[in-house]
Amino acid sequence: MKEILSTLVILTKGTYAHHDDPYTGILLANAVAAFQEKSTVLLVDDGVYMAVKGQDPTALGLPNFIKYIGDLRELQGRVLALNDSLEKRYLDAKQLAEGVEVIDMEGLCQEIRDHQITLTF
Repeated sequence: MKEILSTLVILTKGTYAHHDDPYTGILLANAVAAFQEKSTVLLVDDGVYMAVKGQDPTALGLPNFIKYIGDLRELQGRVLALNDSLEKRYLDAKQLAEGVEVIDMEGLCQEIRDHQITLTF
């Protein structure tokens, strides 16, 4: 029986000024989930902007991260946002894409402990 690996991808940068880092991270998380491995994205610092609903930068030729968040969820992946990061940016859970879970610092520590692999972008 195949052992299922668990990967935590921590995204720390905002969406469009640094779109290569979060874009690479979300694609990686989706690829992990597509291979039926446990994949979780954790949004911290400016990374929480990735999950703000209603954004559509496609007219600028940039990827829409909400689509990739939805893709990850369809693949049974999880998307988490750190509450402290949201509060510092005057955001709350109601402003985030469907299915994004808000966690506190204790939850962040638990997620790191619960995953075998942690990658930070």
